[in-house]
Amino acid sequence: MVRWPSNLLEGHSSLKGYSIAGGRIPILITLRKTSDLKPHEETIAEDLERLVDALRENPVLRHPIIADRTTGIVLDGTHRLAAIKQLKCNFIPSALVDYDDPQIRVERWFRQLSGRNVRNLENDLRRLGPKEVSHDECEDGLLNRRWYATVEDPRICLAFPVRSQNPYEMARDSHSIEMAARKHGVSIAYQDNKDAKPRDS
Repeated sequence: MVRWPSNLLEGHSSLKGYSIAGGRIPILITLRKTSDLKPHEETIAEDLERLVDALRENPVLRHPIIADRTTGIVLDGTHRLAAIKQLKCNFIPSALVDYDDPQIRVERWFRQLSGRNVRNLENDLRRLGPKEVSHDECEDGLLNRRWYATVEDPRICLAFPVRSQNPYEMARDSHSIEMAARKHGVSIAYQDNKDAKPRDS
């Protein structure tokens, strides 16, 4: 039988755990209910399968996921959360942070869109009211959270203005762009920087 320290388990919405306040960003280490966490990225099937297999073989999660303490949005660890859920675990080690802390910088995945229907997708996306801006403005707006997403090609950059600073709303809005691409049959590949070789979804 496995016993967890009771002060690490969340009963309801109260935040209990081990507080790390000496660093640049205050962090609360705790066990969070998997059902309370909100992933905002798609998982990559091959990566998820590898992680599930690794955890079955050696059931030790060495790194907690990182999530916003208020909304439960997962900032890092979407695959770890999905793997833990697949293994029927109800709690996951979590490092909770305040997403609005200016010290926090969330790196992002780039999605490469391809296929015959990309032009039709662009027409649909323009109905969402993006601004057409320079490529430099695209990058700057993402870093400063003015845009929740951008769609770029060599000709143009469509920037989608943030409607709310709530991270869940921003994640949901950007996810809707990806769902629109899938609806059009557009292929999506993932990469962690603009120059990396993409990985298929």
